Amino acid sequence: MRKITEIIIHCTATPRDRHVTVEQIRECHVKQNGWNDIGYHHVIYLDGSVHEGRPEEITGAHCLGHNGKSIGIAYVGGTEADGSPADTRTPHQKRSLKTLVEKLLDKYQGATVHGHNEFAAKACPSFNVAAEFGSQVVKMIAVIILALSSTACGSMRKTVENKMAMTETVNRQETDKTMMISRLIEEADVAVTIDSAVIGYAEPGNSPVTLLKGSRMTVNISRKRAGESVMAAEVREMELMQAEINEETAVDREITTWNTCNYMLLMIVIAAVVAGWTGWRLCRQKW
Repeated sequence: MRKITEIIIHCTATPRDRHVTVEQIRECHVKQNGWNDIGYHHVIYLDGSVHEGRPEEITGAHCLGHNGKSIGIAYVGGTEADGSPADTRTPHQKRSLKTLVEKLLDKYQGATVHGHNEFAAKACPSFNVAAEFGSQVVKMIAVIILALSSTACGSMRKTVENKMAMTETVNRQETDKTMMISRLIEEADVAVTIDSAVIGYAEPGNSPVTLLKGSRMTVNISRKRAGESVMAAEVREMELMQAEINEETAVDREITTWNTCNYMLLMIVIAAVVAGWTGWRLCRQKW
């Protein structure tokens, strides 16, 4: 399998509106040039139909020094009746050429588009390929920027969602802790109330000493449990606060790392845009 890095556009150098077929071109290349087949891989007729010439996997014969790594496309036309160079492409040919080039760029990732005149002292293909197809580089960079933006937005959204989920969890835990402490305090108050009632209404026949012992034991146990539970809740609160601090630190570190990476990616994209635009301008200056 050949590694294709260039797509080179040609014209057949035939007068405007003259119909030429793949078979005619093949016969010319074989008989006059002594080649074993037509030199181009694709030929675009006046009506916009695309016809296969030499198979793409076979090295072409269309641009000296570049045949081994390129695909050759020729559109029928390219000159006026007097033989002077002219962009004679019909609207159908222009659409078909654009579609074919896009298809080949998708098939051969990283390939670039050129006119034959960029590599030889010829007018072929009689139009400014760099000006017409140089936008493909800009489109590719635009796709990269959109992809990076989408990834960046997704990362930021995920970070915000994690932060909101963490906040919601902490709020829920705070509410549960408050409710637990309130319940324990109520239980202690009930025990104290029972103790007061026993003291106030104890009569000699009701064994007040026994009642007082039982009620005070209940109060002491309830207060002890409440105190222990409150202390445990306070310890838990401290643990939650520390966990929240750790989580916030981790989120802040993630955001900082994310910002740094995207800043570097943005610088790379800007450099690529500048380089692509500069190359395109230099190609146009040839004309």
